[in-house]
Amino acid sequence: NNGKMPKNVRLLCFDTWPDANVGGATAIAPDVVSIGNTKLERNVEFIPLSGDTYPKGEDVIGNRAAHIGQRISDMGEAYSWFDAPYYRNNTPRATWELSVGAGMIRQFGRLGFFNHATAIQQQLIRAFTEVHNANPGNDNTQVMVIASFAGGTGAGMLLDLAAMARSLSSRLGTGGSMFRGIFVLPGAFLLTDQHGAQAMNARAYAAWRELARFMNLGPDYGAHTIKYN
Repeated sequence: NNGKMPKNVRLLCFDTWPDANVGGATAIAPDVVSIGNTKLERNVEFIPLSGDTYPKGEDVIGNRAAHIGQRISDMGEAYSWFDAPYYRNNTPRATWELSVGAGMIRQFGRLGFFNHATAIQQQLIRAFTEVHNANPGNDNTQVMVIASFAGGTGAGMLLDLAAMARSLSSRLGTGGSMFRGIFVLPGAFLLTDQHGAQAMNARAYAAWRELARFMNLGPDYGAHTIKYN
């Protein structure tokens, strides 16, 4: 296509690793994120999910963020999906700062999504609208969700991204959307990281298990509801 992105295609990359390859001597422009031959325009194709999430952990502990985590029982310190007291006591303070990744912890990857849910929603709305406008009369939008199950960011936020995108597709009236997932499994990394195999397999198993449960819309569970604020 003469080196140009087709008008009916949009790329969106969300990651908690925003600053390592932005600009610099090897980039073609100051606002281009480049890793090898892959180059993405910052805040248009590449949307960083950086930021300090420690205050959100404090909100969970102070019972000010039930949508992120709340105590399940007064009998103990067990929390729902984000156990802020546990991570505050067992992870370095730097882990909460997502400018260098999610620390291979799925809960921090998901927390990055919650920290930027509004910006992510705006980017998805823009992408759906532009693709729809480039395809008048076409009611079959293809949505590809690509993520790794081995780390923290992709394995932590893929369900939220897919759920938000599906909800927006229906709400915006941009035509029927076909969703497909392409996931990188731990085996892709084991040649270079044998020592991390057990942890990667555990993260992948947890992600698959959540995906299977999320797809269960039978009478026993019903539809899932996610709140971001």
